[in-house]
Order: sequence, then structure tokens, then C-alpha cells
Amino acid sequence: LRKQIEAELPTDSKNSNESRYWRNRALLAQLDKRNADALTYFQKALRARPDEPKMRQGKLEDPLMDETKALWQEMGGTETAFALWNAPPTGTASETKQGRWTKPTIDLPSFELSDLSGKTWRLKSLEGKTIMINLWATWCGPCKAELPEFQKLYEKVKERTDVQVISFNIDDELGLVAPFMKENGYTFPALLAHDFTIKLLDGIAIPQNWVIDSQGKWRWTQLGYGAEPDWPAEMIKRLETTKPEVSR
Repeated sequence: LRKQIEAELPTDSKNSNESRYWRNRALLAQLDKRNADALTYFQKALRARPDEPKMRQGKLEDPLMDETKALWQEMGGTETAFALWNAPPTGTASETKQGRWTKPTIDLPSFELSDLSGKTWRLKSLEGKTIMINLWATWCGPCKAELPEFQKLYEKVKERTDVQVISFNIDDELGLVAPFMKENGYTFPALLAHDFTIKLLDGIAIPQNWVIDSQGKWRWTQLGYGAEPDWPAEMIKRLETTKPEVSR
């Protein structure tokens, strides 16, 4: 199969075929002990795939990512470096429409951020609660589609003592944020987090939703707006499944 695998990528190839093509090239290079080549091909395969991995029986099935990370670790790579290597190829924020859940490869560092009212929020003070953090900007189209649903989620859980819903705004121009919130009737906490987020991630696709468990562990990231039929209910379900089971 070598000749077939190493043939040129057809010019009329659709994304699904393109991702499969690069994955096959990666697997062959790995068999040939050309691991640097294999990682390059794996990266191309990850970026070319049109559909993101799905949840099955409560677990994320992602063979392509599993193969990539296994090779990365075999070559001595760290989780931090892998997160940088696998980040979108841009150093600035960009918008994304497709919603997908992924497992974070880094820990969420402690933060101390102010909201629009001047209140200071600290990760440590939220310990014991399951947290959802939404990343957004006033200029982001998919964010504008998601934020009304995020407001509904906030309204549903704001009285709960075991859950906290907040947002990280990453606008460069902070003067745009308060008028945007007022105009749309949003009351969820909006923390000014541009510098924190840019330093944490080497490329930001928004909107994003982060799920942090009650011990402060970053458990899930949703990239893009999924537009589920009942988005708040789906997010509450995700928060509930993240909570630790109570032993009997």
C-alpha cells in the first residue's frame, strides 16, 4: 500500500478524505520510524477533519487524537508543549461556529479578575463549586448567537450554591463591553480576562465554554457554539456529570 499512501493528495479531495489521507501518511511514517514526519502529518489530519469526535457512553472517542498524543509522549513531549503545538495557527482570537467538546491538556491557573462592577473573582474562592466559564467578545458572531442561551443558563443556576456560571470577556476595547451587556439585557458576571486568556492559550477560537470541577480541575472545553435544541439543559447536564459521585 506504500505507493498508494504516498501518492499526491487528489485536488478534488473533500475534507474527510483529506484528513484520512494525512492520517495514513502519519501511520506509515511512524512505521518507518520517521516520527517528526508523522507528527507533521498528524497535525495536518487533525486540522483537516470536518467532524469532531463524539461522546459515546459518557466518553469522548477520538482515535486520531489518541494516536497523535501517544507519539508525542513517546518522543518525550510534555502536555504544555502539546497544547501549544495543537493550538490554532494564530496568536489572536478568532471565531468558530462548530461546537465540540475536548479534554484540556493543561491545568487552569489561579486567577484574580475583576468584573464590570469592580468585584474581584478568584478561582480559589470558588472551590467546592462546579464552574462553567464562557469565553466571548462583542465582535464575535457565534458568541452573539450563544450568549442569549448562556444568559438563560445563568438564570437557571444563579441561586444554586453548588454551581457557578461566569464569563471571560476578551475584548481589546473594554469600553465596548458594558454598553453591549446593557443593550442585550445580560446580567451574567463578565470578567475582564483578555490578558489572562491570551497568556494562557496560544491561539483562541471563540466562543468557548470551560467546565471546572469542584476541586478546581479543568475537565472539559467546548469549542464553538453547538446550537443544541435546549442549550441550557445540555450545559446543566454537562455540569452535573462533572460533579463527583456521592458515596453511599
